[in-house]
Amino acid sequence: MNVTCPHDECHIYSNKVMWYNYVTMPKGTPLNLELLLPDMMTMTDSEVAKKHGLSRKSIWEHRRKLGLPKNTRWEKFGHLLGTMPDSELAKKIGVLKNAVVQKRIREGIPAAHIYNKREGKLQKKFTETLGDYEEYVRTDYGEIDILTDDAIYECKTKSTIGYIQSAVGQLLLYSNAFPNRELIIVVPRIEVRARVIEAVHKLGIEIITFDTQDA
Repeated sequence: MNVTCPHDECHIYSNKVMWYNYVTMPKGTPLNLELLLPDMMTMTDSEVAKKHGLSRKSIWEHRRKLGLPKNTRWEKFGHLLGTMPDSELAKKIGVLKNAVVQKRIREGIPAAHIYNKREGKLQKKFTETLGDYEEYVRTDYGEIDILTDDAIYECKTKSTIGYIQSAVGQLLLYSNAFPNRELIIVVPRIEVRARVIEAVHKLGIEIITFDTQDA
């Protein structure tokens, strides 16, 4: 079969014409299907384009003409959602952190627990005062610090307004997974005004102090 290509850069495969991007490839460069096709089956278009010196658009055109399914970043890295910090996965994939966050939320996958040494110390000391309990309990709404038969605990290393707001939101969400349990914020000391504590109490949440120095 004779095919006339104005760029002299065509290649016939399964009776389909495939052109290299003539901006990025020298005229007359042969298309190495033995190398390109296996990569197109396992890599994203961006990765294939970078490896073979092509534009992403040309890879997309080749894939469409051959009827090959598109390999997205999520097909390659989607199984890692919720197994590591969103920022770390975003860096690994090569996307913005917000893209990972939104994808994880759409999939209903809770965020991975990020260990904080100071919070971990507070939590460890506090659990020594409890009976039976579970730690880092995963739910559809996130990961609970401490769970007992009658309460949900959220530990924070500070009790400034930002930390309290975060803890309140977390506990209210967790209560959907474990209703009819006390909601308790554990902090080393009280740093917010009395009216903030009063507002938190009106939401049915208790704030208690636990100093690791005294434990």
